[in-house]
Amino acid sequence: MAKLIDYIAVRLVAFAALFIILHSVFGKFVLSVILSALIVAAGSVVYGKFFAAKIKREHISAENLFKFFLTNGNAFAAEYICKNIKAEYNAALEGDFISFKSGGADGLIFPVFKYSKVSKDEVLKIYRIAKERGAKKVLLITKNFDRDVFLAAEDLNFPLSVIKIPVLHRYLKSLRALPPPPRKVQRNKKDLPGLKLALDGVLSAKNGRRFLFATLILLIASVLTPLKTYYYTMSSISFALAVLCAAVPSKQTARAEIFTVEKSTKKTNKNDTK
Repeated sequence: MAKLIDYIAVRLVAFAALFIILHSVFGKFVLSVILSALIVAAGSVVYGKFFAAKIKREHISAENLFKFFLTNGNAFAAEYICKNIKAEYNAALEGDFISFKSGGADGLIFPVFKYSKVSKDEVLKIYRIAKERGAKKVLLITKNFDRDVFLAAEDLNFPLSVIKIPVLHRYLKSLRALPPPPRKVQRNKKDLPGLKLALDGVLSAKNGRRFLFATLILLIASVLTPLKTYYYTMSSISFALAVLCAAVPSKQTARAEIFTVEKSTKKTNKNDTK
């Protein structure tokens, strides 16, 4: 939502500035509005085509950063983060978490990358380690959490702060320490669904009955409304599709028939053995 507001605000400001300049030059309201709109539109296209695309290619997104750490594991995430904050915070890797010093106080960082939410058991595990180490600051880096995390920390009375993935993304970006963006997998055109597969899904027996029903409704509508030509045309198209559904054999129907034959054959074999 914030990006959308920024997107609109930047273009409105650019449009207003251009309108004031052009109106002072030409003195015509409509011409200034049209030219301002065209220049803003052209600038948006050029920026999106060249500059924004380049920036997007160079930097990994916050969502892909989460997936990067998720697939490599929490121990890898801890090692990666520790390597980049080691000099600034005197950080040290402690297995799957990090110890650091900030403002003379000892702290711990726990990367927990998972699809599900952080559980109370995990908060309890973090509490035990923090209590054992005497940590004054405890940072939990995660994506999915709810109020239960803070309630559990409050019940245990220990200082737990949650760092969201976008915050980590911005921090690593400021250090120029983001991992490279994932490579796009070049899919073979043969693997992509083609026109035949799409038609096979459309021209099925079930859809044929639907097209017939639609034909009937359209014919009734042609009687009740003055737009007879329109409804005659649409009902003819619907009827033609229904005929095609009946005429063209569907692969899905063939597969279902084969499966039914195999199933009945198995039943027959069982009866013969008995």
